[in-house]
Amino acid sequence: MLSSSLELYLAEVERVWSEILSLALRAEPRVVADVGAGDSTQRLLQSSVELVIALDADCCKLARISRASSAKLELLCADARLIPLRSRSVDLAVLHFVLHEIDPRLHREALAEVGRAAKRVLITEPTPRGSELYAELWRVWRSAARFMGSFEEYRDPSYWLRLLDELGFRVLESRVIRWRAPVPHEVLEDLARAWSREWVEKGVPREVLSRLWRVVGRARFGELRWSSIFAVLALSPEAS
Repeated sequence: MLSSSLELYLAEVERVWSEILSLALRAEPRVVADVGAGDSTQRLLQSSVELVIALDADCCKLARISRASSAKLELLCADARLIPLRSRSVDLAVLHFVLHEIDPRLHREALAEVGRAAKRVLITEPTPRGSELYAELWRVWRSAARFMGSFEEYRDPSYWLRLLDELGFRVLESRVIRWRAPVPHEVLEDLARAWSREWVEKGVPREVLSRLWRVVGRARFGELRWSSIFAVLALSPEAS
């Protein structure tokens, strides 16, 4: 039997995804490219979209996703900066929690290429704002990312709006989606175990793992909410 806090949290996850998908499906896209495959791929497959192209530079991740074996799923192992698709060949490109994980110096190049391939683009990104506990967790994640040679760089909504404007996109709608329910401690512990395994495999120092588990321990006595999500739907330059 689920605890009341877990039931509340799972309902909150569905509410947040419902808001994201309402933006994604606003123009009733038939073909969607999910740039940076993951949870968003599964959500799109469950929607009214006719074809989901899961695009990721990590071919191993795509192999795991292939187990979904949906008739409306195509896999494409490619870098977002060089997408092997014709211009405007997809109705919508979704970048869900992708851009903060790549070098910020490549944001412009990646978005320009995505805007070439897709008529519309939906970006969802975590914001730097959140509870004190979440801010501490983010700092730990940033430290781990540096040791793994990756990025965990959150930006204010104004950054994404300015970048889209400079690249010639036309913003159709934007919103900030706030988490109302805290993360149950059992969920946070499960996530921390998974993160720890990955970090150990990739050589993250034990000191960083210790900091992670200190945050998890503190969260037992205080509320940790995920940071708000900034979502923006924009018309690509070539579709304007």
